[in-house]
Amino acid sequence: MGFSDSDLIVLFVLGKKEKLSGSKIYEESKKHIECFGRRPEHKASIYPSIQKLMKEGYLKKVGEKRVRGTLERFYSLSERGQSAYSLVRETILVWEDVPDFRSSECYRCEDSLVEDCWEFFSEKLEAVVQRVFRRPNVVFEPSMLKTLFKSVGRLQEFIYWLNMLTAPKKIMTERFQSQIRALGLEQEECFRT
Repeated sequence: MGFSDSDLIVLFVLGKKEKLSGSKIYEESKKHIECFGRRPEHKASIYPSIQKLMKEGYLKKVGEKRVRGTLERFYSLSERGQSAYSLVRETILVWEDVPDFRSSECYRCEDSLVEDCWEFFSEKLEAVVQRVFRRPNVVFEPSMLKTLFKSVGRLQEFIYWLNMLTAPKKIMTERFQSQIRALGLEQEECFRT
């Protein structure tokens, strides 16, 4: 996948909405400038990416509507586009989408439900550590996690950021694969798969 910044913006915006016209994609991109550092300069600059993504099977046309004599086309992500959107979501940090982990605090729950939360997030942490660090059969006791994290929300936040550790690796290895290889960096621990 060789996506330009404009391609990523189109995938990201359409992934968050069911269907949009090209001009609406541009308008929505203004709201997410913090994700990309910049937005397309003008509406017309988004259309080459739409055409490219359509041709490559990431987008599909889902409708048309006449607006003051002009034909407005609407687009959505194809199945392939949905897969690409998942990658884009994993590699772009959107602060507005970072959960408010304080809302996960269990001070309103009954004691038995709080214990269930610690158990659930203990198992989730084990799965993430196994996947991210390739440490099979790792087990964390909920009692130890309670001592370390003090609250379920804090543990949940830790798990979230552990998951984020793998995101930059994906985009680096896909977008800069030939450069990494040419520089002899493919054997570095951070780029090994």
